[in-house]
Amino acid sequence: MNKKGFTLIELMGIIIILSLISLLVIPTIDKSIKLFKENAYNNQIKNIQLATKNWGSDHLYNYRFNNGDVITVTLGQLKSQAYINDNLKNPLTGYLFPDDMLIHIVKGVKKITYVVEDGTGTPNFNPYNANSPTIYLNGSYVEEVYQGKIYLDKGVIAQTSTGTLITAVTKVITKDGLTVGSVNTAILGTYLVSYSVTDSSLTRTAFRTVNIKQSIPLVPNAPVLATGMIPVYYDSTANGGLGGWEKADSTNTNTTYKWYDYNAQMWANAVTASATNRATYLAAASGTLIPEADILTYMVWIPRYGYQIATGYHLSTTGTINIKFLQGTTNTTPDSTPIVTIPTYTGSVQTNYIKHPAFTFGATELTGLWVAKFEVSGTTIDVDSKPSVTSLRNIDVGIMFDASRNMETNARYGWGTTGANIDTHLMKNSEWGAVAYLSKSIYGQNTNEIWINPADTYTTGCAGNSVSSSYTVGCNLFTNSYVTTNGVKASTTGNIYGIYDISGGAYEYTAAYVNNGNANLATYGNSIITANAKYKDVYPITTDSGTDNYNNAINVKGDSVYETSSSYIGATSWYTDYSYMPATNAPWFVRVGYYNNTTSAGAFVFSSNTGSASIRFSFRFVIGVAAGI
Repeated sequence: MNKKGFTLIELMGIIIILSLISLLVIPTIDKSIKLFKENAYNNQIKNIQLATKNWGSDHLYNYRFNNGDVITVTLGQLKSQAYINDNLKNPLTGYLFPDDMLIHIVKGVKKITYVVEDGTGTPNFNPYNANSPTIYLNGSYVEEVYQGKIYLDKGVIAQTSTGTLITAVTKVITKDGLTVGSVNTAILGTYLVSYSVTDSSLTRTAFRTVNIKQSIPLVPNAPVLATGMIPVYYDSTANGGLGGWEKADSTNTNTTYKWYDYNAQMWANAVTASATNRATYLAAASGTLIPEADILTYMVWIPRYGYQIATGYHLSTTGTINIKFLQGTTNTTPDSTPIVTIPTYTGSVQTNYIKHPAFTFGATELTGLWVAKFEVSGTTIDVDSKPSVTSLRNIDVGIMFDASRNMETNARYGWGTTGANIDTHLMKNSEWGAVAYLSKSIYGQNTNEIWINPADTYTTGCAGNSVSSSYTVGCNLFTNSYVTTNGVKASTTGNIYGIYDISGGAYEYTAAYVNNGNANLATYGNSIITANAKYKDVYPITTDSGTDNYNNAINVKGDSVYETSSSYIGATSWYTDYSYMPATNAPWFVRVGYYNNTTSAGAFVFSSNTGSASIRFSFRFVIGVAAGI
């Protein structure tokens, strides 16, 4: 018998089969559509970046574009000047990208990047409207004003679509993302000025960047090398594309082998090498690769400077620090800024510059200091400072001091065994402050906080995936070591030339204590207690309490304690870093915080401990180089 249709059972079977097929096919189609939209979106972003690059080529040829400078334009500006199509749609939404969407031109150490800040601007649900107003800047898109000089805003010319002048212009000035009343030429920074006009409910916005520049480039003291130290720079193309440190031009005149440029956040680095090939590296030409396996210690130069806490003095609110490099061992600057002995304050503003005290070492004035680039590793006999290794911990503060001092006469580093013209010692609070303050200036990370090292293995030079990352199990060396995109954000400069492990990792003891006579001073740090005064920072007391000891530190300068916090206890330091003033049976200072401290770790942490050994506590050495030191 011939069938003229499906039975109910057969029909249900077909429906089930079709349903199963749809479950397999529809997600695949959805995935393909999503992928297509994402690719189209990425292509549009590339088109915007290319248009911005072309705009920059036409407008920035006379501009001195320094590392760290940021210039902001809007998509509407690119449209109005025919650098990009008016009807530019976002494939992910189907609507036009907003005319007031921001695009940043950012100058880095090696290249210029073009950052499209998608998500900014007023959502645009209509096609481009030719009836919208036009707005043009008088003067340049980028204005440079020397510090202390008067800035006069040149304004804009705005018209309706029919050519009628628009006089109602809304001007907004921002700095570091915050709205301010005016451009203050007294402070080292960048302002963004926006001008907006509206006609027939249609708005156009133009932007101008105003950079406050120092009137004379402040050149730091050249690094002073001890015998055996090798100047280095990082070459990302070296070692078969894996990157590596190569010998730099010690005169800093050959741009190919450039050693340092503090105006570009490129701090001077030097290394010591193992005896096997040390002589070869010392005699080699600039550009010679020094394999990481041969390097014993990495060090970074902190030049002599004077400082001004321009905002945020003795507040928990994160402030700003201005730096003036000093010449030789004097207190003079290239632009003749007065450097005084006693600072004065107006509210939370330090109104003058003082010499940072870290550069007075006993009776010797130093042109700068060498600081261990990473928390120390190795042993107490042979101290190293290397990346991607476990830091040396679990020893008393006095043993840390002895290990640092004994480096001076250890032949393995190449400077001999006499200790002549070199001094190695445990980092003091004042020296810690010298690093922290330089990092907070325009020569360091400046407005960005140093990322935490969250590796629970205490791996040196590691970073997390955010500024205050939770702890991680170990360190992914492919994505978070000190050479990676994330890794460099954990340095004082935001690039590979800075100092690492300043936030998180392990706590670090310093050669600093409150002089309260507690037994733990001699029990755990007697070698420091009996050492020459130049090797330690001693804080006075009246009654021994956290509050009183903190208040007594009001006259201690440059140490990132009282100056950059509001209280002796709590998240009261800049960037909400943790504060706890030493007192009673915990008289020793510790810095950094450790890997699990998230937001409370950082360069402005100060805390206390007994001085005893702990698995969470490491340290850092400092080296002074000068004739007769």
